[in-house]
Amino acid sequence: MKRINLIPPEFATGRKALVGTDLQRKAVALVAVFLVVFLIQFLLGWVEVVKLEREVKVLNQKVVKDRSASESFQKSKEAVSAQLESVQKVTAQLLKKQELLSQLKNERLKWSEALSEFYETLPKKVWVDELHLERGKSYVRGGTFGNEFVGEFMNSLNEAPHFANATFTRTEAGKLNNQPVVNYELGFQLIPKQSS
Repeated sequence: MKRINLIPPEFATGRKALVGTDLQRKAVALVAVFLVVFLIQFLLGWVEVVKLEREVKVLNQKVVKDRSASESFQKSKEAVSAQLESVQKVTAQLLKKQELLSQLKNERLKWSEALSEFYETLPKKVWVDELHLERGKSYVRGGTFGNEFVGEFMNSLNEAPHFANATFTRTEAGKLNNQPVVNYELGFQLIPKQSS
């Protein structure tokens, strides 16, 4: 026996309404389209995740490489800093030596000039028995015919560029060939002539 549905499809309920109105097929198609769209979205998302994982891996490798380069740069920077410090120390030492050489050059004593100057300061009636020249403390011993010549000699020494601070150390009366003489000793400083 065959059954016939006399109820119009728009009033049908339940499974009969779905089959009769073709709603079931449309619902399945809609679910299938939804699943396909969901699957495509999932695949696209998965492809994007894989792509991002590769990029993260490349970035991690780059970070490791950059960190290694940074460490080697830091080591080379420390080495250069140590070398720079060493060069600065050597430069400071050389500057000190240069300053010392310059100072020594300025304080250089030309003995020939000093002796020539000494001879020029010697008055005519004064003679020298002993001359001791040393930087700083020097002295001269000799004789003359009067104390005024010793004073003149002392003044001449004080005015000369290589000598300063001439003072009496001692004087005593004596005789030379039965003539009265004054034996003297003068102390003075020998100083280098400043060069310009």
